[in-house]
Amino acid sequence: VPAGKSIYPVEPEGTRLKTVTGERFVSYAPEAARALSGQVIVAVKPRTSSFGVALLGGLRHNKPVVLDIDDWELSYRFGGVRHQTKQFTLEKMSRLASAITVNNTYLQSRFGGTLLPSGRDGTLFDPSRFDTGKSRRALGLDNRFVLMFPGTAVPHSGLEDLLQAVERLERADAVLVV
Repeated sequence: VPAGKSIYPVEPEGTRLKTVTGERFVSYAPEAARALSGQVIVAVKPRTSSFGVALLGGLRHNKPVVLDIDDWELSYRFGGVRHQTKQFTLEKMSRLASAITVNNTYLQSRFGGTLLPSGRDGTLFDPSRFDTGKSRRALGLDNRFVLMFPGTAVPHSGLEDLLQAVERLERADAVLVV
């Protein structure tokens, strides 16, 4: 990673984000809940910053709250991942949602809800669809040992651990493609 660069994506130019952490979040959550609108409130992940605010907004506006669970948040905390999320999860409160959607059968067995598998194209990374030599040349990867990370670059995805593993390979020709 070049000095001064982040391995994580940055928000698009013109996007207005308000970052609130720790004690400030407690006072900001009601403001965020008041700002919610629509016929249904959808929370992504059972976190205080999403589901917690959605529950407050659902109560305030008398709207149903749908909780979408696309991974098991607590597995990052208790599954041995070193870079753990510091966000408090509200898994035990998931039953308060009007409806739950999950993207795999493990999550469905854990939380119930409707199974909505991720819309990934399974053929996207099929090597037979590509001229690998041409692709390597176009990306400047000729004669390189290539490792690929096709996931989402977020702190809990393990990308930092993967970077350290690539470093430990001690191969000058190794390159990680994200």
